[in-house]
Amino acid sequence: KGSKDLVTLKQLAKEHGINLNADILVMEKKARYCTQLVKVDTKSYGLPQTRNRKYLFIWRSDDPEDDLGDYFLEIMKHLETPLLYSMDAFLLPETHDRIRCFREALRSGPGLMVHRDRAKEPNFWDWDEAGIKDLTLHKAFRQNRGIEDEVR
Repeated sequence: KGSKDLVTLKQLAKEHGINLNADILVMEKKARYCTQLVKVDTKSYGLPQTRNRKYLFIWRSDDPEDDLGDYFLEIMKHLETPLLYSMDAFLLPETHDRIRCFREALRSGPGLMVHRDRAKEPNFWDWDEAGIKDLTLHKAFRQNRGIEDEVR
């Protein structure tokens, strides 16, 4: 829809999967609000990663010709920055001294001790071994909330 089209609350709720029977919206006086949904990906703003976000820009306006949403989109377009470096530019190479030292530490005494201690830990998925004090209550809680046995 164009930014100038009027949309009812019912249409907006249906479009976004909102149950108007479960939520209560109270307006004390008549007001006209305009909205602009903006989809943003961080890599469009110079960050070497994909993080898709949606922002709903809402403002009050009594003017049906209000173009503040279009202006907001223009600002977002103006702020876009090309990605200057790939993710690899931020990662240390395999041969870097810090990587080598860290790997050696993991293979040395303290690193091996951590590995041995982890092997001694009880199996997270084995209810008896995990030592849950009230297993019946725990399982009932998970069942009531629809949580399967092997879901964290």
